[in-house]
Amino acid sequence: MHVFKNQILICPNILSYLIRIKYSDIYETTERLQKAAEALDLKVCGRIMTTVKSKTLTQSGSLSDIEFLVPVDRPFDSTVNYKYKPMFKLINAVRMRYEGDICGISESQFLLAKYLNENDLEPVTGHYFSYIQALRESPRSSIVDIYVGINSNIL
Repeated sequence: MHVFKNQILICPNILSYLIRIKYSDIYETTERLQKAAEALDLKVCGRIMTTVKSKTLTQSGSLSDIEFLVPVDRPFDSTVNYKYKPMFKLINAVRMRYEGDICGISESQFLLAKYLNENDLEPVTGHYFSYIQALRESPRSSIVDIYVGINSNIL
């Protein structure tokens, strides 16, 4: 496991979309968002990112409230479903790369949390996932960078 410190993630012009889905439906939703951006006459110009806002256990399994953050080429007017955010900025983060089935990413999240604890690093954000390779046809070959913002104060 390689963890990189002092990482910066900055993206202007973000299309934000919040949805409750199974984690296994991320790729399908990502593809729908790319088509939605085209329908809004926007061009996706970077890696799509997600963050899990909350999880709910149901009788049919686990559902997550996931915010998708899609960097686009220009500002746009927010709609009922898609919100415009002028900037996404994550500074002083740690980053870890995950490769494998997207449904198994929680093990890497655990390892990253363990690393933070062992190195006395205080997280100030949740996990942000930046999808490098995310194909619905081959979900077992995902490549995802996991970011967590770290408190830079020394007390």
